[in-house]
Amino acid sequence: MDDATFDSTIPLLDPSITELHLHNNELTQIKEDAFQNLRLLTDLNIGMNDIATVSPLAFRGTIIRSLSLASNQLTSFPDLSSIASTIMVIDLYRNQISQLPSDAFANMAALNSIDIPDNFLTSCPDFSSLPATNTLKNLNLNNNEISTI
Repeated sequence: MDDATFDSTIPLLDPSITELHLHNNELTQIKEDAFQNLRLLTDLNIGMNDIATVSPLAFRGTIIRSLSLASNQLTSFPDLSSIASTIMVIDLYRNQISQLPSDAFANMAALNSIDIPDNFLTSCPDFSSLPATNTLKNLNLNNNEISTI
């Protein structure tokens, strides 16, 4: 992969793939429509890379339910609006995120697990954008720098 980027320039994968594990590689960014041909993709692990940027449209066209971006170099919460209706599990363990946008979880009615430990959060995230029908069961904010709730 040139310049450690996962995008549509790599050979197309079988569109029937539902799980894709690309953890522990040397990816630095995820570009727009990187997974466009994987319409059935539900489980994506791109943790343990050096990902610093994720395009807001990186996951467009997928039905991702579980996303791991653990142990990367993210300094901000990625825009997951293109998978808001399907995402159930978000793992952002061990990144460099210091704050979350107030609308980070907007329209994520199926979201039931958020792991954001070992980041640099200084306050508890605002969950007011979660839909009233949300079924959040797990929230892990361990090892951050939270001083007020």
